[in-house]
Amino acid sequence: MLKHNKIMAKCIYSLKENVEFNEEHIFPSFLGGKKCLPLGWVSKEANDRFSKIEAECSLYPEIALMREFVGPGKRGGNSAPTLKRYQVFEKDGNFSIGYIYNAKPYIITSVCINIDSKVVTFESDIKDVSKININYSLIKNFFNNDNDKFISLRNDKILPNIVILGIDNNKRVIAINSGVPFDSIKLKLEKIVNSIDIKSFDKFNKASYQVNAMSNQTISLNKLYRFYAKIVFNVAANINGYEVILDSQFDDIRNAIYNGVNINKYVYKCKGTFHLNKIFEKLDRINFDEKTCHLVSLFIYDNAYYGDIYVYGVKGYYRIKLIENIRSNFYPRTDLYACDWKNGFEGSNIDIAKKFCAICDEINREKDK
Repeated sequence: MLKHNKIMAKCIYSLKENVEFNEEHIFPSFLGGKKCLPLGWVSKEANDRFSKIEAECSLYPEIALMREFVGPGKRGGNSAPTLKRYQVFEKDGNFSIGYIYNAKPYIITSVCINIDSKVVTFESDIKDVSKININYSLIKNFFNNDNDKFISLRNDKILPNIVILGIDNNKRVIAINSGVPFDSIKLKLEKIVNSIDIKSFDKFNKASYQVNAMSNQTISLNKLYRFYAKIVFNVAANINGYEVILDSQFDDIRNAIYNGVNINKYVYKCKGTFHLNKIFEKLDRINFDEKTCHLVSLFIYDNAYYGDIYVYGVKGYYRIKLIENIRSNFYPRTDLYACDWKNGFEGSNIDIAKKFCAICDEINREKDK
């Protein structure tokens, strides 16, 4: 079957007909989600729109830090992440490039360049002077490489006339203000770099001080709320089915997620922890890693339909109002949906029951041997 095809059906988000469709993960793959909604439920247009939002929200501190220290790894694998995530550090108005490892900041060999005054500041965390000189030699040849691919960090807090160039294990990193087109300053920057005197590297700043990490992106609450609401909506679609989720009762939250209009009316941040294992404590061998598990709880309260989403089991969750007032003849389902990516399980209460039945069958087979 082709991944993209045109079907005479409605997208569960935009309600358009005869559109091109993509597979949509219920939980994003970067959070370890594996299961998808059926092909033909989410349009390629909606999927592309949400992919950009997900990419930004993956850098939100409460998500990015957990991904860095807990996982999942590359492409949603359950192995620990191994890639360095470079970011911009700031100390007393000075900028540098580094990364955080085991909760400690490390600064890579870098130069902070003021392209107006041509002042160049050298920084490094490395103690080996010979290694520092090698790295600074690489910086001097930063633009003399046939490969024009750099790791680019964009940050609104960097001054427009400041550019930071970094080298780490032959990886070239550039940090620049978000609003400055790189092509507009490239020639000026190249001249400054080529004129750097390597002999002056002995006067570099040993930047081994405590620094403040600066987020590479500012995530708007509008996008973050849409991100969490979309996951809950995907779960509601999976639990209730295609025909139910197309009902006009879901139009308000559907439009808020798709267009971002009035999304703050439907999403609330709350305090509290959901102890998933207590629900299944009497079921032998059913156990979840609550410190890494993602969870959505769908329920009805005061004639409204809600979904609570817990990411990484942290003490705090987001409540999404899916339906304001449920019609008397409309019966949305209540359920739990867990994404325990570390233990390779994702599914609803029904899937959990199936898992338990499979375990019971396995125990009985062992007894019969």
